[in-house]
Amino acid sequence: MRVAFAGKGAGKTTIAATLARLAGRRGTPVVAIDADSNPNLAAALGVVPSAAAALAGIPAAAVSRKLTGPSLTAAVDDVLAAHGTVAPDGVRLLVMGALPTPARAASAPPTPPSAPCSPTSARHPTRSPWSTSRRRRSTSAVAPPASPTCSSS
Repeated sequence: MRVAFAGKGAGKTTIAATLARLAGRRGTPVVAIDADSNPNLAAALGVVPSAAAALAGIPAAAVSRKLTGPSLTAAVDDVLAAHGTVAPDGVRLLVMGALPTPARAASAPPTPPSAPCSPTSARHPTRSPWSTSRRRRSTSAVAPPASPTCSSS
């Protein structure tokens, strides 16, 4: 039997992990494949974090692209032994869609630019100078502390 889960934000990983572990407990051979670009099936299956971090996905050379569709260049058991891990309840896990670590960092959303240097941002480095907060601090004779990123002139 083959089961696939698709969609957005519907709890696919949780359902897939639960069904895989239940089938594994019954003695059914289970191969769980995480093809998500943000793979979390290992954690949902209960794989030790260090073992999950070591799963880098199968290399491109392990997949043959043919006119009839992609296929593995080696037997499934050989690919699982070389690139997979065994999760609790006997579930064998293979990660396919993981991005390499540098690409993950590159695909992260850019950090917003820091607020311009102004007296407000110098006094409150974490508060935007355009904050609508009703709480105002007194600006009597005490000068604001200098911010490490702003120089007072």
